[in-house]
Amino acid sequence: MNEKVLALGEKCLRLVTSNKSTSSFLGGKPLVGGQFEWPRKNDKPLGFIGQLDLKEINSEKEIDWLPQVGRLLFFIAEFIPFGIIYYWYLKPVYGI
Repeated sequence: MNEKVLALGEKCLRLVTSNKSTSSFLGGKPLVGGQFEWPRKNDKPLGFIGQLDLKEINSEKEIDWLPQVGRLLFFIAEFIPFGIIYYWYLKPVYGI
């Protein structure tokens, strides 16, 4: 591959399925404590998409800008035709 193209690349995460027990998943309910405030838009609760446990996905600190602890929770407010996300909300949760 062209070296100029490769030089533009950035480290990224690739999500894959696993048979191991994990705290990173899509769907279901987020693993949060009692003080968690569910995100809302226009006074309506957002739909939960999934969560990533940073201790599991960045334990080796391979992506320097991504914290090594906490969870990233993904929410969605609305859908438009053809399943395209209209609005999404990312909520970092620390100390879990």
